[in-house]
Amino acid sequence: MKIAIGIPISRLFDWRAILAQMYAMRDMLGLGHSVQFMVEGNHERPLPIVQARNEIALRAMGAGADFLLWLDSDATGTPGMLARLLERDLPIVSALCFKRKYPVSPACGRKNTDPDAPDSSHPSPVDDVAEWVKGSGNLQNTTSAILLPDREGALLPVDVVGTHYTLIKRAVVERLPQPWYKRTTPPDWGSTGSDWYFCMQATAAGFPVFVDMTAISGHLEGSHEIAVHDFVAWTMATKLSEYKREQQGEK
Repeated sequence: MKIAIGIPISRLFDWRAILAQMYAMRDMLGLGHSVQFMVEGNHERPLPIVQARNEIALRAMGAGADFLLWLDSDATGTPGMLARLLERDLPIVSALCFKRKYPVSPACGRKNTDPDAPDSSHPSPVDDVAEWVKGSGNLQNTTSAILLPDREGALLPVDVVGTHYTLIKRAVVERLPQPWYKRTTPPDWGSTGSDWYFCMQATAAGFPVFVDMTAISGHLEGSHEIAVHDFVAWTMATKLSEYKREQQGEK
């Protein structure tokens, strides 16, 4: 099996992200798979993320890759994370990631069921993730990535996901028309919406999208790290607010 690890460099590269790349390579070599790193952009001259993703996807298809792993240049990982995603044998499966900026919330969403909501509206499944955390025991640590023991309910079905640490089967990319990634937001926005665009095209083509909540990947950006301690703090705050609302409702 051939795995292409795509690393789009659209901002300054954090050396700590190299650990995630080494862990992913170790997983693949340990399983006897072929792995090839594909990088677009560099530290001195980052590429726009949309351009970088499209060029990497094209290279992966040309190289005959069976899977494309998006591993952003500020993504964290841990040993066994990529192997866990491969075990799922799903068209699109992502690690559980959180938005890079506060307020911290899961970087995934489901299509809004409100008939008056725009097609681009995908609320984050906050409650589902919070319930998962609640049942995961003590996560009070400060590591930037974590791989939890597998248990029932680990796979969260979503419609869109930020492809920060995401594994995609070749068949998905082959089925979709180019360009695979396209900006859907105004030019002055920091977020391009291109990840969600890809997922919306994939789900429309019949490919489901899942988040593996046992695999938690953090963001690195300069000296700031959104990691598991932020994840726990976010969950505790969510549950505390929920508790207060319940208490107020009883009075």
